[in-house]
Amino acid sequence: MGDTPAYKQYVAGLPVGVSTVAIGHPFDTVKVKLQKHNTEAHGIKYKNSLHCTARILRIEGIRGLYRGATSSFVGMSFESSLIFGIYSQTKQFLQEAVL
Repeated sequence: MGDTPAYKQYVAGLPVGVSTVAIGHPFDTVKVKLQKHNTEAHGIKYKNSLHCTARILRIEGIRGLYRGATSSFVGMSFESSLIFGIYSQTKQFLQEAVL
C-alpha cells in the first residue's frame, strides 16, 4: 500500500461513482415518477413500480431511466474519487505515524 502512488487511489474512485449512479439512478427515476404522476390529476396511474418501469422503457426506452443523470455521474465520480483518495492517504499517514 505504501508503494502505491496516491493518484491511483483517486482514479480508482471514479468507476465506483459511475457504477453507483448506473445502478441507483433508475430506481430514483421510478420513485420520482411514482410520486409525481401517480395521481388522478395527471391522468397517469401506475399500478406499482414494475408497471412504471415497463411504461418508461416502452415509451422512452432505456434513456428514460437515465434522464437527468449526467450531473449525478459527474458528481458521484468526483465524490467517490475524493473518498477513496483521502481514505487511502489518511490510512497510510496513520500507519506510518504508529510505526
